[in-house]
Amino acid sequence: MRISASIGATIFPFDSSDTDTLLRHADQAMYQAKQSGRNRFHLFDASMDLQLHEHHLQLTRLELAMMQDELRLYYQPKVNLKSGKIIGMEALLRWQHPEQGCVSRLNFCTSPKIQT
Repeated sequence: MRISASIGATIFPFDSSDTDTLLRHADQAMYQAKQSGRNRFHLFDASMDLQLHEHHLQLTRLELAMMQDELRLYYQPKVNLKSGKIIGMEALLRWQHPEQGCVSRLNFCTSPKIQT
């Protein structure tokens, strides 16, 4: 019989003074350890938790943008600089946010880097 363990931990008082929050964070760290391949240890990182939360909110907002037709497709020519001739096209997807205007692709095409 082979036994393995996935361990999640958090550090008091750096994380929180609330026991429920400490347990939730240790649980999140344990699930992160399991996602990394099981039989691992993961220490909860508050900044990574914030990044993941913001990423989740961004994905939710992007889904809403798709449903509300806020994404725009633009075609950009590819030009040979020597000859000046158009040699192709690029299709560029842009997000026209109702309050923020055109959202940079860097703000909706990136995901947080998860370290184990």
